[in-house]
Amino acid sequence: MFLATLLACACRAPAELPDAGEPADAGGDAGEPADAGSDAGVDAPVDAGPLTVTFLTPDGGAVTTLIYSLPFHVRVDGVLPGASVQLVSRLQNLQASSTYVAGSDHAIDTARDAPSAGSYTGVDPEGPIWSLLPGSNGSIGNSFDVQVEASDGVRTATARLARPGMGTGTTRVNVASGEVRGTFWKQTAAGQRPAVLVLGGSECDLGATSFIAAWITTLGYHALAVDYCDAQGFIRRIPLERLEAALDWLAARPEVDATRLGVYGASRGGELALQLAAIDARPQAVVAVVPSGYRWGDTKAGDDVAWTLADAGLPAVPDSPSAMPATETLPDGGLGYRFTPMFLQLLAAADPRSLALATIPVGAAHARLLLVGAEDDALWPSCRLVADAWATLTDAGHTGDEQLCLPNAGHLLGPPGWSSAEGYAAWDPSLGASMVFGGTPEGRGRADRALDTAWRQFFRRVLGEP
Repeated sequence: MFLATLLACACRAPAELPDAGEPADAGGDAGEPADAGSDAGVDAPVDAGPLTVTFLTPDGGAVTTLIYSLPFHVRVDGVLPGASVQLVSRLQNLQASSTYVAGSDHAIDTARDAPSAGSYTGVDPEGPIWSLLPGSNGSIGNSFDVQVEASDGVRTATARLARPGMGTGTTRVNVASGEVRGTFWKQTAAGQRPAVLVLGGSECDLGATSFIAAWITTLGYHALAVDYCDAQGFIRRIPLERLEAALDWLAARPEVDATRLGVYGASRGGELALQLAAIDARPQAVVAVVPSGYRWGDTKAGDDVAWTLADAGLPAVPDSPSAMPATETLPDGGLGYRFTPMFLQLLAAADPRSLALATIPVGAAHARLLLVGAEDDALWPSCRLVADAWATLTDAGHTGDEQLCLPNAGHLLGPPGWSSAEGYAAWDPSLGASMVFGGTPEGRGRADRALDTAWRQFFRRVLGEP
């Protein structure tokens, strides 16, 4: 019962955000220069210069508009060396506050300076964002915009970064062609570009999958999010030919460079991405996030296979009624189920022959692979599953691949740029308890950016620039 319930869970996107791809409401003051605030008439400290807040990209360029999920950091200038500056960041109804000590250059910079006190610790360019919590000062609007207020105790300066939604600069095309059902995020810029097939996890429909596809488009690639569920919405006897048909559809598009195809899959979609790479030579690059190098059973009842090829079921790791999840008491006092121990029990109980049959032959992949696990994945042991897949690759002499195990991260990994306060656990009505995903707020926030950086660099290395 537990395995079927778990494998059928609809794992949501890492944050409840405004609709992906819709331009955000920039607000009345978005993109305006930093405002000296109501204290502008107060005398500034001698030699400090005007107090200003600037948003910078990693290459040092100042921006007032930046698509959601793209990285930035905050710099405050005009502060006497050794003086304290308080930064208050706001996003919708969320707020974070930290204090910094200015350097000899009359500035504080979140890419360089750790706060001396506040909502996060250590040097982290986007600590003021992932450490956001529900605030008490109302909302700054229903958009992705970030507002930062800096104060040195005498003067206040405020700036706002407008963040259009992911998918900006694309056209969404609904796809219903034979076995292919999905949404194609087409770049409006001319010329052939790489394209990525995006596979959701247990939520094999277009819910979170389309959200991730919009994220992929921020690299300048086209993206096709597909619904690969069966007629009842489960992963049960799904023909791999259905996903090959999606690659056919992509390759036939005139705006797609068919020699530069990628696949991105997470959780059960990561398992599927590895399985697809093992049988189809067309993808050049495959990103598998919290995946499994083994096949598991269906998500309906757990008594059938998840995948078929040429109408034959592909073997899965055997289920066992004795394998049980661990329980824990959540911070709010509720009951939580941690399923990783159950998967480890199933792997330990499987006989070598069954485990070998359930192993995805990733060594046969033509594509280069990026495998990303989460150290505190409470849903299944993704770092262990990545390590086992890596061993299969190594044994086969496969080269050009990369693997990561992200520290203090949980199962839910996705676009950065939002609060990571939530995501440890979520209520599951079928369990009558919460399903634990794992990670710490700090670990989840930093892991999302690490994943973002990793897949961008990997796709650029293998598929090239748009």
